[in-house]
Amino acid sequence: MKYHIPMIIVFILLTISTLEGQNTPVEKGLEAITGDAIRAQLGFLSSDWMEGREAGEKGEFLASDYIASMLQLYGIKPGGDYINDRLSVTAGENKERTYFQNFVLIRTLPGDEQILKIKSEDNNMIKSVNLTYNVDFVCRPYDQTSETEAPVVFAGYGYIDDSLKYNDFEKLQVRGKYILKLAGFPKFVKSNLEREQAASLRSVLEARYKAMGVIGVLEFDQEITVAGRPERKDFMTMSPSEGKAQQGKPWARYSIPGKQYADNLTKIQVSVRSANEILNGTGINLEAYKAKADRNEKYLIPEMKGKSVYLKSSVKTSQVAVRNIIGIVEGKIRISI
Repeated sequence: MKYHIPMIIVFILLTISTLEGQNTPVEKGLEAITGDAIRAQLGFLSSDWMEGREAGEKGEFLASDYIASMLQLYGIKPGGDYINDRLSVTAGENKERTYFQNFVLIRTLPGDEQILKIKSEDNNMIKSVNLTYNVDFVCRPYDQTSETEAPVVFAGYGYIDDSLKYNDFEKLQVRGKYILKLAGFPKFVKSNLEREQAASLRSVLEARYKAMGVIGVLEFDQEITVAGRPERKDFMTMSPSEGKAQQGKPWARYSIPGKQYADNLTKIQVSVRSANEILNGTGINLEAYKAKADRNEKYLIPEMKGKSVYLKSSVKTSQVAVRNIIGIVEGKIRISI
Protein backbone atom coordinates (compact mmCIF):
# COMPACT_ATOMS: atom_id res chain seq x y z
CA MET A 1 0.00 0.00 0.00
CA LYS A 2 2.81 2.38 0.80
CA TYR A 3 3.77 2.42 -2.84
CA HIS A 4 0.34 3.78 -3.81
CA ILE A 5 0.19 6.67 -1.31
CA PRO A 6 2.20 9.16 -3.45
CA MET A 7 -0.02 8.42 -6.44
CA ILE A 8 -3.17 8.99 -4.37
CA ILE A 9 -1.80 12.29 -3.05
CA VAL A 10 -0.94 13.45 -6.56
CA PHE A 11 -4.41 12.48 -7.77
CA ILE A 12 -6.09 14.43 -4.94
CA LEU A 13 -3.93 17.50 -5.61
CA LEU A 14 -4.75 17.40 -9.32
CA THR A 15 -8.45 17.01 -8.58
CA ILE A 16 -8.44 19.99 -6.17
CA SER A 17 -6.51 22.09 -8.71
CA THR A 18 -9.00 21.23 -11.44
CA LEU A 19 -12.00 22.02 -9.25
CA GLU A 20 -10.48 25.32 -8.20
CA GLY A 21 -9.86 26.24 -11.86
CA GLN A 22 -13.49 25.52 -12.74
CA ASN A 23 -14.75 27.76 -9.94
CA THR A 24 -12.75 30.87 -10.84
CA PRO A 25 -14.75 33.98 -11.85
CA VAL A 26 -13.43 33.64 -15.40
CA GLU A 27 -14.64 30.05 -15.68
CA LYS A 28 -18.01 30.95 -14.21
CA GLY A 29 -18.34 33.81 -16.68
CA LEU A 30 -17.50 31.63 -19.65
CA GLU A 31 -19.95 28.96 -18.51
CA ALA A 32 -22.69 31.60 -18.40
CA ILE A 33 -22.24 32.28 -22.13
CA THR A 34 -24.57 29.73 -23.67
CA GLY A 35 -26.30 29.42 -27.00
CA ASP A 36 -29.69 29.85 -25.36
CA ALA A 37 -28.63 33.08 -23.61
CA ILE A 38 -27.24 34.55 -26.82
CA ARG A 39 -30.30 33.55 -28.85
CA ALA A 40 -32.61 35.09 -26.25
CA GLN A 41 -30.79 38.44 -26.24
CA LEU A 42 -30.30 38.67 -30.00
CA GLY A 43 -33.87 37.49 -30.54
CA PHE A 44 -35.16 40.52 -28.64
CA LEU A 45 -32.77 42.96 -30.33
CA SER A 46 -33.80 41.69 -33.79
CA SER A 47 -37.52 41.53 -33.01
CA ASP A 48 -40.20 43.62 -34.70
CA TRP A 49 -40.34 45.84 -31.60
CA MET A 50 -36.94 47.28 -32.57
CA GLU A 51 -38.27 48.37 -36.00
CA GLY A 52 -34.88 47.75 -37.62
CA ARG A 53 -32.96 49.89 -35.06
CA GLU A 54 -32.57 52.69 -37.60
CA ALA A 55 -30.35 55.57 -36.48
CA GLY A 56 -32.27 58.16 -34.49
CA GLU A 57 -35.52 56.18 -34.47
CA LYS A 58 -37.42 54.69 -31.52
CA GLY A 59 -36.09 51.18 -32.11
CA GLU A 60 -32.49 52.33 -31.78
CA PHE A 61 -33.17 53.89 -28.36
CA LEU A 62 -35.09 50.83 -27.16
CA ALA A 63 -32.19 48.59 -28.17
CA SER A 64 -29.59 50.83 -26.53
CA ASP A 65 -31.60 50.95 -23.28
CA TYR A 66 -31.73 47.16 -23.27
CA ILE A 67 -27.98 46.81 -23.86
CA ALA A 68 -27.23 49.37 -21.13
CA SER A 69 -29.41 47.42 -18.69
CA MET A 70 -27.42 44.26 -19.47
CA LEU A 71 -24.16 46.12 -18.77
CA GLN A 72 -25.54 47.33 -15.46
CA LEU A 73 -26.78 43.81 -14.62
CA TYR A 74 -23.29 42.37 -15.07
CA GLY A 75 -21.63 45.12 -13.04
CA ILE A 76 -19.89 46.89 -15.90
CA LYS A 77 -19.18 50.53 -15.11
CA PRO A 78 -20.77 53.24 -17.30
CA GLY A 79 -18.38 55.20 -19.53
CA GLY A 80 -20.70 57.62 -21.30
CA ASP A 81 -21.73 61.22 -20.71
CA TYR A 82 -21.98 62.67 -17.21
CA ILE A 83 -25.43 63.15 -15.72
CA ASN A 84 -26.39 66.81 -15.92
CA ASP A 85 -25.86 68.48 -12.57
CA ARG A 86 -26.12 72.28 -12.43
CA LEU A 87 -24.85 72.33 -8.84
CA SER A 88 -21.46 70.94 -9.89
CA VAL A 89 -18.74 73.57 -10.14
CA THR A 90 -16.19 71.49 -12.05
CA ALA A 91 -17.37 69.41 -15.00
CA GLY A 92 -16.89 65.74 -14.29
CA GLU A 93 -15.93 66.22 -10.64
CA ASN A 94 -17.58 63.53 -8.50
CA LYS A 95 -20.33 63.19 -11.06
CA GLU A 96 -22.16 60.07 -12.04
CA ARG A 97 -21.83 58.84 -15.59
CA THR A 98 -24.41 57.24 -17.85
CA TYR A 99 -23.91 54.41 -20.34
CA PHE A 100 -24.65 56.72 -23.27
CA GLN A 101 -22.48 58.95 -25.42
CA ASN A 102 -24.86 61.32 -27.19
CA PHE A 103 -23.96 63.01 -30.46
CA VAL A 104 -25.47 64.24 -33.71
CA LEU A 105 -25.33 62.85 -37.24
CA ILE A 106 -26.35 64.56 -40.47
CA ARG A 107 -28.92 62.54 -42.42
CA THR A 108 -29.16 63.23 -46.14
CA LEU A 109 -32.04 61.96 -48.28
CA PRO A 110 -32.83 62.46 -51.97
CA GLY A 111 -34.83 65.64 -52.49
CA ASP A 112 -37.92 66.17 -54.61
CA GLU A 113 -35.99 67.42 -57.64
CA GLN A 114 -34.02 64.70 -59.44
CA ILE A 115 -33.28 65.51 -63.09
CA LEU A 116 -30.95 63.72 -65.49
CA LYS A 117 -30.85 64.59 -69.19
CA ILE A 118 -28.83 63.02 -71.98
CA LYS A 119 -27.95 65.48 -74.71
CA SER A 120 -26.72 64.45 -78.16
CA GLU A 121 -25.47 66.95 -80.72
CA ASP A 122 -25.16 66.00 -84.39
CA ASN A 123 -25.00 68.32 -87.40
CA ASN A 124 -26.06 71.32 -85.33
CA MET A 125 -29.10 69.43 -84.06
CA ILE A 126 -29.43 68.84 -80.30
CA LYS A 127 -31.52 65.98 -78.98
CA SER A 128 -32.37 65.91 -75.26
CA VAL A 129 -33.77 62.85 -73.47
CA ASN A 130 -35.20 63.29 -69.97
CA LEU A 131 -34.67 60.22 -67.79
CA THR A 132 -37.05 59.06 -65.05
CA TYR A 133 -35.79 58.92 -61.47
CA ASN A 134 -35.83 55.48 -59.82
CA VAL A 135 -36.51 53.87 -63.20
CA ASP A 136 -33.76 55.12 -65.50
CA PHE A 137 -31.36 56.48 -62.89
CA VAL A 138 -30.60 56.81 -59.19
CA CYS A 139 -28.17 59.39 -57.83
CA ARG A 140 -26.55 58.80 -54.47
CA PRO A 141 -27.32 61.78 -52.22
CA TYR A 142 -24.44 63.82 -50.87
CA ASP A 143 -24.11 66.86 -48.64
CA GLN A 144 -25.71 69.51 -50.79
CA THR A 145 -27.93 70.07 -53.82
CA SER A 146 -25.84 70.06 -56.99
CA GLU A 147 -26.35 71.05 -60.62
CA THR A 148 -23.87 70.25 -63.39
CA GLU A 149 -23.70 69.86 -67.15
CA ALA A 150 -20.65 68.29 -68.76
CA PRO A 151 -19.53 66.04 -71.62
CA VAL A 152 -19.64 62.28 -71.07
CA VAL A 153 -17.24 59.63 -72.40
CA PHE A 154 -17.33 55.84 -72.29
CA ALA A 155 -14.54 54.32 -70.17
CA GLY A 156 -15.26 50.58 -70.40
CA TYR A 157 -14.97 49.03 -66.95
CA GLY A 158 -13.04 52.10 -65.81
CA TYR A 159 -10.24 49.77 -64.77
CA ILE A 160 -6.57 50.65 -64.38
CA ASP A 161 -3.74 48.30 -63.40
CA ASP A 162 -0.26 49.71 -63.83
CA SER A 163 1.46 46.40 -63.02
CA LEU A 164 -0.43 44.60 -65.81
CA LYS A 165 -0.23 47.61 -68.13
CA TYR A 166 -4.03 47.67 -68.41
CA ASN A 167 -5.65 51.07 -68.73
CA ASP A 168 -9.18 51.78 -69.95
CA PHE A 169 -8.38 55.50 -69.93
CA GLU A 170 -5.57 55.34 -72.45
CA LYS A 171 -5.91 58.30 -74.83
CA LEU A 172 -9.18 59.39 -73.16
CA GLN A 173 -9.59 63.00 -72.03
CA VAL A 174 -11.72 62.86 -68.89
CA ARG A 175 -10.94 66.02 -66.92
CA GLY A 176 -14.14 67.98 -66.26
CA LYS A 177 -16.27 65.18 -67.73
CA TYR A 178 -18.60 62.39 -66.67
CA ILE A 179 -17.57 58.84 -67.47
CA LEU A 180 -19.96 56.05 -68.44
CA LYS A 181 -18.73 52.66 -67.27
CA LEU A 182 -19.77 49.04 -67.01
CA ALA A 183 -20.36 47.74 -63.50
CA GLY A 184 -17.79 45.32 -62.11
CA PHE A 185 -14.41 44.33 -63.49
CA PRO A 186 -12.98 42.43 -66.48
CA LYS A 187 -13.11 38.64 -66.05
CA PHE A 188 -9.34 38.30 -65.66
CA VAL A 189 -9.60 40.58 -62.61
CA LYS A 190 -12.94 39.41 -61.22
CA SER A 191 -11.93 35.74 -61.09
CA ASN A 192 -9.18 36.51 -58.56
CA LEU A 193 -11.10 38.97 -56.33
CA GLU A 194 -12.82 38.33 -53.04
CA ARG A 195 -15.81 40.52 -52.17
CA GLU A 196 -13.84 42.56 -49.62
CA GLN A 197 -11.02 43.07 -52.13
CA ALA A 198 -13.50 44.24 -54.78
CA ALA A 199 -14.91 46.89 -52.43
CA SER A 200 -11.42 48.12 -51.59
CA LEU A 201 -10.42 48.19 -55.26
CA ARG A 202 -13.49 50.28 -56.14
CA SER A 203 -12.44 52.87 -53.58
CA VAL A 204 -8.91 52.97 -55.00
CA LEU A 205 -10.21 53.42 -58.55
CA GLU A 206 -12.61 56.19 -57.51
CA ALA A 207 -9.71 58.05 -55.93
CA ARG A 208 -7.85 57.79 -59.23
CA TYR A 209 -10.89 59.08 -61.13
CA LYS A 210 -10.94 62.17 -58.90
CA ALA A 211 -7.21 62.67 -59.41
CA MET A 212 -7.79 62.59 -63.17
CA GLY A 213 -10.45 65.30 -62.86
CA VAL A 214 -13.54 63.15 -63.45
CA ILE A 215 -16.60 64.96 -62.05
CA GLY A 216 -18.99 62.03 -61.98
CA VAL A 217 -19.56 58.36 -62.81
CA LEU A 218 -22.55 56.85 -64.58
CA GLU A 219 -22.51 53.08 -64.07
CA PHE A 220 -24.70 50.42 -65.65
CA ASP A 221 -25.11 46.66 -65.68
CA GLN A 222 -26.25 45.04 -68.92
CA GLU A 223 -28.30 42.51 -66.95
CA ILE A 224 -30.27 45.16 -65.00
CA THR A 225 -32.94 46.90 -67.05
CA VAL A 226 -34.08 49.42 -64.43
CA ALA A 227 -32.30 51.54 -61.84
CA GLY A 228 -33.29 51.84 -58.21
CA ARG A 229 -35.90 49.63 -56.59
CA PRO A 230 -39.70 49.47 -56.63
CA GLU A 231 -41.75 51.13 -53.95
CA ARG A 232 -43.05 48.71 -51.35
CA LYS A 233 -46.26 49.54 -49.53
CA ASP A 234 -46.61 48.91 -45.82
CA PHE A 235 -48.80 45.86 -46.33
CA MET A 236 -45.97 44.21 -48.32
CA THR A 237 -43.61 44.33 -45.33
CA MET A 238 -45.50 42.44 -42.67
CA SER A 239 -42.49 41.70 -40.49
CA PRO A 240 -39.52 44.12 -40.60
CA SER A 241 -37.29 41.66 -38.73
CA GLU A 242 -37.50 39.20 -41.64
CA GLY A 243 -35.72 41.50 -44.05
CA LYS A 244 -34.45 45.02 -44.46
CA ALA A 245 -36.46 47.38 -42.31
CA GLN A 246 -38.99 49.57 -44.11
CA GLN A 247 -38.13 48.40 -47.61
CA GLY A 248 -38.71 50.93 -50.32
CA LYS A 249 -37.70 53.91 -48.18
CA PRO A 250 -35.27 56.27 -49.94
CA TRP A 251 -31.65 55.41 -49.26
CA ALA A 252 -30.25 57.70 -46.55
CA ARG A 253 -26.66 58.77 -45.98
CA TYR A 254 -25.40 59.49 -42.48
CA SER A 255 -22.28 61.55 -41.81
CA ILE A 256 -20.51 63.27 -38.93
CA PRO A 257 -20.86 67.07 -39.16
CA GLY A 258 -17.70 68.75 -40.39
CA LYS A 259 -16.44 72.24 -41.15
CA GLN A 260 -16.47 71.72 -44.91
CA TYR A 261 -18.61 69.94 -47.46
CA ALA A 262 -17.19 66.57 -48.45
CA ASP A 263 -15.52 66.46 -51.86
CA ASN A 264 -17.35 63.40 -53.12
CA LEU A 265 -17.40 61.94 -56.60
CA THR A 266 -20.92 62.02 -58.02
CA LYS A 267 -22.08 58.45 -58.63
CA ILE A 268 -25.16 57.62 -60.68
CA GLN A 269 -26.62 54.22 -61.45
CA VAL A 270 -28.33 54.20 -64.86
CA SER A 271 -30.45 51.64 -66.67
CA VAL A 272 -29.31 49.74 -69.77
CA ARG A 273 -31.56 51.77 -72.05
CA SER A 274 -30.11 55.00 -70.64
CA ALA A 275 -26.56 53.74 -71.30
CA ASN A 276 -27.54 52.67 -74.81
CA GLU A 277 -28.97 56.14 -75.44
CA ILE A 278 -25.59 57.64 -74.56
CA LEU A 279 -23.70 55.12 -76.72
CA ASN A 280 -26.08 55.44 -79.66
CA GLY A 281 -24.30 56.70 -82.77
CA THR A 282 -20.81 56.62 -81.23
CA GLY A 283 -19.59 53.50 -83.05
CA ILE A 284 -18.56 51.86 -79.78
CA ASN A 285 -19.09 48.09 -79.80
CA LEU A 286 -19.72 46.93 -76.23
CA GLU A 287 -19.36 43.22 -76.96
CA ALA A 288 -16.07 43.71 -78.83
CA TYR A 289 -14.70 45.77 -75.96
CA LYS A 290 -15.79 43.21 -73.31
CA ALA A 291 -14.31 40.28 -75.23
CA LYS A 292 -10.90 41.91 -75.31
CA ALA A 293 -11.05 43.38 -71.80
CA ASP A 294 -11.97 40.01 -70.26
CA ARG A 295 -8.80 38.51 -71.78
CA ASN A 296 -6.62 41.45 -70.74
CA GLU A 297 -6.19 42.55 -74.35
CA LYS A 298 -5.95 46.15 -75.45
CA TYR A 299 -9.01 47.84 -76.93
CA LEU A 300 -8.57 51.53 -77.63
CA ILE A 301 -11.87 53.15 -76.72
CA PRO A 302 -12.74 55.97 -79.12
CA GLU A 303 -13.56 59.24 -77.42
CA MET A 304 -17.22 60.14 -77.77
CA LYS A 305 -18.10 63.54 -79.11
CA GLY A 306 -21.32 65.48 -78.98
CA LYS A 307 -22.59 63.68 -75.88
CA SER A 308 -23.25 65.46 -72.60
CA VAL A 309 -25.16 64.97 -69.37
CA TYR A 310 -27.16 67.46 -67.33
CA LEU A 311 -27.77 66.57 -63.68
CA LYS A 312 -29.69 68.39 -60.97
CA SER A 313 -30.01 66.50 -57.70
CA SER A 314 -31.56 68.05 -54.62
CA VAL A 315 -31.20 66.70 -51.09
CA LYS A 316 -33.08 66.89 -47.79
CA THR A 317 -30.73 67.35 -44.87
CA SER A 318 -31.55 67.08 -41.17
CA GLN A 319 -29.88 66.53 -37.81
CA VAL A 320 -30.39 63.18 -36.10
CA ALA A 321 -29.75 62.60 -32.39
CA VAL A 322 -28.02 59.24 -31.82
CA ARG A 323 -25.98 57.61 -29.08
CA ASN A 324 -23.32 55.01 -28.43
CA ILE A 325 -23.38 52.63 -25.46
CA ILE A 326 -20.12 52.59 -23.49
CA GLY A 327 -19.15 50.31 -20.62
CA ILE A 328 -15.79 50.17 -18.85
CA VAL A 329 -14.10 46.91 -17.89
CA GLU A 330 -11.03 47.77 -15.81
CA GLY A 331 -7.90 45.70 -16.18
CA LYS A 332 -4.51 45.47 -14.53
CA ILE A 333 -1.06 46.27 -15.89
CA ARG A 334 1.91 44.28 -14.75
CA ILE A 335 5.25 46.03 -14.97
CA SER A 336 8.39 43.91 -14.76
CA ILE A 337 11.66 45.64 -13.85
